[in-house]
Amino acid sequence: MRAFVYPSDDFTGRAISKKLTDEGFEVVGETPCTKENESKHCQSFDTKGLSEDQLDVVARSDVVIFSIYGNETASKEAVTHLANLDDGSKHVFIGISTPMTWARTVVPSVEPRSDELKEEDFNGIALTDKDAVRRTPAASARVTLEVENLILRSNKPNLRAHVVCPGILYGNGECDEGFHTLWKSGWEATQKLEVLGSGENIIPTIHVGDLVSYVDFLAKNDPEMGYLLAVDGGYAAQQAIVEGISNSLGAGEIGNIADKELFFRKGVQQLIIHLPMQPSIPEQIMFKSPGLIPSLQAVEKEYLESRNLTPLKILVMGPPMAGKSKLCCTLAARYELKHIDAREILQANAEDEDVQRELSGKGGRVSDQTMAKLCRLMLQGLPVRNRGYILDGWPKTMEQAQALFTTFRPMTPEEVSEKESKASDASDRPGSKGKPPKKGAKNTKQPPENDVPDGLKRVPDLDLFPNFLIRLDAAKEAMERRVQNVMSFEASEFAKLEAGGKPPPSHNNEKDFQRRSQAYLQERQRDDTDLEEKIEEIEAEYQRQTTVFSEAKAKEKELRERMPLRRRKMLEEAMKEKGSLDEELPMKPSFPKYGGFVGFFNGYSHVEEKDNTKDGAFDQLMESIETTLGPPHNYNGFVSSEGDCASRNVTPVDPETLAKLQGDREKELEAISKLLQEEEASIVEERSYNDKLTHQRSQPLKRYLLSEVMPLISMGLIEACTVRPDDPVDFLAQKLLDEANRRSDVYVDPYSSEVYTLQQEKIKAKEIREETRRRKAEEKIARDETARSLAEGRRRLEKEEAERRMTMRRASISTSPKALSPRNTTPIPV
Repeated sequence: MRAFVYPSDDFTGRAISKKLTDEGFEVVGETPCTKENESKHCQSFDTKGLSEDQLDVVARSDVVIFSIYGNETASKEAVTHLANLDDGSKHVFIGISTPMTWARTVVPSVEPRSDELKEEDFNGIALTDKDAVRRTPAASARVTLEVENLILRSNKPNLRAHVVCPGILYGNGECDEGFHTLWKSGWEATQKLEVLGSGENIIPTIHVGDLVSYVDFLAKNDPEMGYLLAVDGGYAAQQAIVEGISNSLGAGEIGNIADKELFFRKGVQQLIIHLPMQPSIPEQIMFKSPGLIPSLQAVEKEYLESRNLTPLKILVMGPPMAGKSKLCCTLAARYELKHIDAREILQANAEDEDVQRELSGKGGRVSDQTMAKLCRLMLQGLPVRNRGYILDGWPKTMEQAQALFTTFRPMTPEEVSEKESKASDASDRPGSKGKPPKKGAKNTKQPPENDVPDGLKRVPDLDLFPNFLIRLDAAKEAMERRVQNVMSFEASEFAKLEAGGKPPPSHNNEKDFQRRSQAYLQERQRDDTDLEEKIEEIEAEYQRQTTVFSEAKAKEKELRERMPLRRRKMLEEAMKEKGSLDEELPMKPSFPKYGGFVGFFNGYSHVEEKDNTKDGAFDQLMESIETTLGPPHNYNGFVSSEGDCASRNVTPVDPETLAKLQGDREKELEAISKLLQEEEASIVEERSYNDKLTHQRSQPLKRYLLSEVMPLISMGLIEACTVRPDDPVDFLAQKLLDEANRRSDVYVDPYSSEVYTLQQEKIKAKEIREETRRRKAEEKIARDETARSLAEGRRRLEKEEAERRMTMRRASISTSPKALSPRNTTPIPV
């Protein structure tokens, strides 16, 4: 079957095309022609409707699907074309509309409650497909409503037409016209999410996958109903939706916009409609989502993955002077990520009591547990939680990494029994007690698990775990050369500012460089030793499994030899059917590539090893790393590589320069304030002019209403006050209807007068005369053309006949004897 989808490149069209393609349909997609996509998708530029070629494709399609809202003209032309076909072919037309065609439909309100609204609260209140006859559209959807009614009237034996009115779409990365603005604001975490008005309005919603299920159902089946409401059945208030998105992705705080301010807001109509709806044919469709509120976590995951907004988390490790900070600064600027190092953690928490107490202690250092706690708070805060981070050189050890990137969860019964079994096997295994440690293996084992509470298990915290571990390295000579350069630079910069003073504290000196290099090498030795031990354990386990298998094989062979011959053959045949025992040999183990600190991340993070020995090859290093990381996980893409690197190497500024900068800043702010005042005055003047212009343009309409409408309404209101009927609105409506009928009775159609009839007869007689004159002119032209053709044919025949006679006469004269005699000199007449 062939399906025609229009437009095929928007949010709904892409989802429908993919679903129908998976279901075996041959999908033909079309895109509305615009100046931007004319060369890419369209053969001709036509924004008014469909071309002849497109209508021909529509006629040759079994299922035709149109998004009506915004494509009213094209939808109208397509359904009219299908309705006028008389070739005997059958078609299904599905028009996907918008809830804005119901926007002004009156719905009884539900009493506000503190708890969650339930389905039974809307019994007798929720709108159904039977209420479609009284739907009242918003101003922007009036034409859409007209096209809906045209589609429903087009049902014929050869054309089955349906209109699907979906709720506000969500899921699959979010539709730009739906809740995308809320999700984007929550992800950016730069401002509070705002509730429009009271927030008590019920917004109909549906997952785009469930809308596709509706379309697929209509394409394959033949339900009697023509108008369907495609909603997920969940009654979600606007405030509940905003709070849910804010708690899920944002800071959990919301603001409010008063009703009187909504008039100046654009693109908020879909969020302020109040339309509790019941879905059509829900029992025949398997819904993907129970509703927006219950499935917020899954919808958030779809949004982040579809728009590539998942947090990008990077950990950079390496020896001192390998270029970690420069690389982190550049990556943080390019990818718009938070650059975090040990100094940043301590500066952000300088007022913390634990930090102050430990820094003032004997060692003058902050413990690993406190650093991990503070760093975890930074990683869990906004916007780091949504965007990601770049950790610069911390954590450095296995203990620090475990404290930062792991958490505890209760152990399952299977894990408890497995732990006890391993402990029992280890104690019973020969040589397990009193085994001396390996030479050089001091402090090489992982930290003991005695700090894990009973009944709990240490597991990686995948919400914080880095996606990438960049292991930066450089040659020793290059690092020593860099530390000398940094020392010289810092000394020269300090000498310029404060001669004779004490230089500020810095770890960029020969002693600290050697200390940090030695500590880094010791950690890598621990990694290598841990890797060797893991490989030994894996090899020992493989040998044990091989031994167990060999013993079992030998025992089985011995038992088989003791069996009777007939039973042995039966057993061999059965084993042939199930497969030989040789296939059950233990598989050769795969050995880990890393151990210790790097091995802790391997399996959860992509480990990338880079060399930064060449001083002039940083651009190549960045290009290689960007290829590994991929595009940025944000809306802005790559930005300039000039980030906060300069701010991390700030040199003191002299007071004169600082005062000059402050003065320039004040002048700049004063100029900006003046420009803002002028702009505000211009806006006020323009608004006043627009108000006057609107007032002038409204005068004719005002006079018309005052002369034709307001007297009737005033008389009706006066009579209603006198009579006081039970239903004053119906009474007033009846009065207006009676007046309309009275005016209709006395109304004289100007086209029914005798003068108009005579004029029409004259026009018709003139048309007949012109038609007769035209026909006679055409006949005369045809006669002249025929006569000309006959004359030309006659002349051509006479000429050919004359030539033929001349040729025959010359031939007869040339062959006669008299003509051959030399005495015959009489000339031959021509």
